[in-house]
Amino acid sequence: MEEILKQLGSRVLVSDGAMGTLLSSGGSRGPALPEETLLTAYGRVVAAHSEYVAAGADLLTTDTYGAGRLKLREFGLEDRMGEIVKRAVSAAREASRGRAAVVGSIGPLGSFLMPLGPVETAEAEACFRELACMLVEAGIDAIAIETMTDVRELTLAARAVRSVRRDIPLFMYMSFAPGGRTVTGTPPGVLAAVAPPYGPGACGVNCGSSLEDNAAAFESLAAESSMPVCFQPNAGLPRTQGSGVTWPGTPDDLAERALEACRRGAALVGSCCGSTPDHTRAIASAVKGLAVSGGRPARRCTVASRTCTVSFGDGFVTIGERINPTGKPRLAASIREGSAALIRRSALSQAASGARVLDLNIGIGDPGIESSFMPRAVRALDNVTTLPFIIDSPAAAVVEAGLREYPARTFINSVPAIGSRLEEGIALARSHGAGIVALLMDEHGVPEDVRGRIRALETIVRRALDSGLSIEDILVDPIVLAESASPGSALVTLDSIAEIAGSWKLPTSIGLSNVSFGLPARRQVNRAFLVRACAAGLSAAIMDPSDTDAPVMAAASAMLGAGPAAVARFASEAVPVCSDEPEPPGSVRKGVDIEWAVLAGSSEDAAEAARAALSEMTAGEFVTRLLVPAVNRLGCDYDAGRVFLPQLIAGTEAVRAAFDVLRERSGAEAWRGTVVMATVEGDVHDIGKNIVSSVLAGHGWRVVDLGRNVPAARIVEAVHRENPRAVGLSALLTPSLPVMKEAVEAILHGAPGPPLVIVGGAVVTEEFAKSIGALWGRDAVHGAQVLDAAAGGE
Repeated sequence: MEEILKQLGSRVLVSDGAMGTLLSSGGSRGPALPEETLLTAYGRVVAAHSEYVAAGADLLTTDTYGAGRLKLREFGLEDRMGEIVKRAVSAAREASRGRAAVVGSIGPLGSFLMPLGPVETAEAEACFRELACMLVEAGIDAIAIETMTDVRELTLAARAVRSVRRDIPLFMYMSFAPGGRTVTGTPPGVLAAVAPPYGPGACGVNCGSSLEDNAAAFESLAAESSMPVCFQPNAGLPRTQGSGVTWPGTPDDLAERALEACRRGAALVGSCCGSTPDHTRAIASAVKGLAVSGGRPARRCTVASRTCTVSFGDGFVTIGERINPTGKPRLAASIREGSAALIRRSALSQAASGARVLDLNIGIGDPGIESSFMPRAVRALDNVTTLPFIIDSPAAAVVEAGLREYPARTFINSVPAIGSRLEEGIALARSHGAGIVALLMDEHGVPEDVRGRIRALETIVRRALDSGLSIEDILVDPIVLAESASPGSALVTLDSIAEIAGSWKLPTSIGLSNVSFGLPARRQVNRAFLVRACAAGLSAAIMDPSDTDAPVMAAASAMLGAGPAAVARFASEAVPVCSDEPEPPGSVRKGVDIEWAVLAGSSEDAAEAARAALSEMTAGEFVTRLLVPAVNRLGCDYDAGRVFLPQLIAGTEAVRAAFDVLRERSGAEAWRGTVVMATVEGDVHDIGKNIVSSVLAGHGWRVVDLGRNVPAARIVEAVHRENPRAVGLSALLTPSLPVMKEAVEAILHGAPGPPLVIVGGAVVTEEFAKSIGALWGRDAVHGAQVLDAAAGGE
C-alpha cells in the first residue's frame, strides 16, 4: 500500500520473515522449490502471509524469490511462470487485506554471470525484466531484489526493474559473508555507491551468515549509505537435529538486533531464513512506532569496482591514462585481433604505480570493432584488477557495450554540451546507474574563455538534472588544450577549475598530458601545471601514474592552506607507492613469469611461460618449482583479502592453461587424481560448486561435474565409474542439509574405497560436516587445501 511505503525513511517499518521455513515446517520437507506450493497448496501460502500480517508485518514479500525462468526451468515449471507469479501476488494481497504492502521478490539467477559463470548478460537481463514485468502487471506495491552476492547481478536486476517501471519503490539487498564482503568481494560501501541511481527505494543487508556478521555488515552500510537502509538477517546459521534443522536465533535475539539496527538508522527491519511469525512479532513489538533515527550521510560523486569505491573530492585521485591505443601500435593491433593481454598488463602496471582509477579507451577509429571488443576489455579488467575504471569513448554504441558489462558504478568519459551526444550520454547514464564526465565544449568547439565553459556546464547540468540524474552523478572536465598550440589556454583552464570548485562545488578532472603536447620537458611541464591546478581545486587527473612524484606534489599543493583535515589526510596518504597488484613482466625476476601470469589471471601469458619453462626443465621441476608456488601465492592472496573471486577464477584459469601445456608436452594426463562434484538433490544452486570445480582444476585435479539437483544414487554410480580420490558436495538451501546427510551416508556405505567426502555451501558448517562424517570446505580455496592435505600432497 502506498500509504505504508510513503513512511519509508520516517517511521521504522517491519517486513515479514522466511516463507520456505513455514512451508517446510511440520516435519515435511515440502517442495524443493517453495514457489511450487502456489500450484499444489495455494492456501498454505496465503496462511503463511496471514500469520505474518497478524504478527505485525507492514510488508509482505511474495513467494517469487525463485520464480525466474532459469530456476523454474530446472523443475519443469517454466511454462507455468505467469501462473506462479499471479498466484503469488494474489496470495499476498488476499492475506494483506489492506493492512500491509505487497513487495514482489526477485532472487538471484542461481548461476554466476559471465565471466564468473555461464550466464550471458542479455539472458540475465531478459530473465529479470520478464519477472519484474509480471510482478508489476500483477499489482505489487514495490519490488525487492534479494540475497545478491554479485553486485553486477544486482545492478542488472535493478536496471531491468527500472526499464519496466521507473517510479516503483525498489529495495536492493546484498548478502555478506564473514569478514564483511560478499563471496565475490563486494563490501557494503559498494552497495551504498551503486544503489542510489536506481531509487526511489532503499538498500540493505539480508540473509548472510551469523547474526553478528550480519550486524557488522549493516553497521558498515548504515555509515555510508545516503539511502534508507534495511536489515533482515537470518536466524543465525542452521544446525541439524536428527532428520531436521534448527536455527539458533530466537525471537528475542532478532528483536534485539533489529532494535540495535534502528539505533543505527534502519528504516526497515525484518528477518530471513529460519525465522517465523514469532520472530516478526518480537521485532514488531520492539520497534513499532519508532521514528527512523538520525540522518543519512550525504551522497558523494563516487566510482566503484565490485570491491572498492573512490570518491572524487576526497583527496587527489590519479586516473591511469595508459589504456589508450593512440600512439601505441601494439595495443591498437591487439584490440583489432581481439586480445586483451596488453590491456591486462597495462592495468596491473598502472595499479602497481599508484593509480586509483583507470581510464578505458580502446578507440582505434573503427566503432564496429570497438563495440565488439569493449565487453571483453571490461571483463578482462574486472578479472585482473580491483580498481574502478571509467568508459572513455565518443561513440554511444561503444559506451553502451561497456556499461552493459561493467560490474558496479562507472562514469562515461565524456558527455559534451552538444545536442545528440548530450542526450545519448545522459540517457545511457540514467539507465545504467552511471555518472558522466561533463566535457565543457559545445557545438562551436571549446570555448576560449571561462564564461563560455561555464555556459556549457550550465547546459549539461540543467539537462542532466531534468532527466533524473543527480548532481553527484557529475564530474567536470574543464578541458586542457596544448599550450604550444593555444598559448594562454592553460590559464583559462585553471580559472575554470577555480570557478567550478568554488561556485559550483563540483569535482573536476583533466587530461593532464594535453598541456605539454609539442613542448620539451613534458613531464616537468605536466607537474608544474598539475600543482597549479590542484591549488585551484582540481580533484582528479587522467595521467601517467608512473610519474609517482606528480600525485604527491598535487596532494601537497591541495593540502597547503586547506586546514587540519587536509593536513592529516596528506600525512596519512603521501607515502611511497605500495600496491598488492602483481607487477607486470619485465619488472619481475627471471624465472617467475608463471607466477605473474597466474596472479594476473592471464591464460595466454601462463601458457607462454609454461612453454618457455618446460624447454629448460622437467615437468616435475616445473610443477614443484614454479606452478605450485604460484598456486599457493594465489590462495594466500585470496585468504588475505588481497584478491577476490574474479581474480581467483581468472588465476585458476591461467593455472589450467599452464597444465594444458604440461599435458601436451608430457604426453600423459598429468592429473593428480579425480574429484566428483555435485550439488545435492533438491538444490538448483551451483555457483559455489562451480567455483570449487574451477579451483580444483587449477590445483591439477580432474573434475567430473555432475551438475545440480543430483540424486544420491547418481553420485554413487559416478563414484563406481570414476574411482575418484574425493567427492565434493554443495548445498545452499537449508532443506538440502538432510539430503546432503543422506548422500554422504550413501557414498560412505555404497561406494568402493570409500573416497574422501568434502562438503560446503552457505548453510553448511564445520560442525554439521563432522556430524555426518565428512570434511568441511569453508570456501573454494580452503576446500582445495583440505583436499591437498587429506590426499597427502600427492
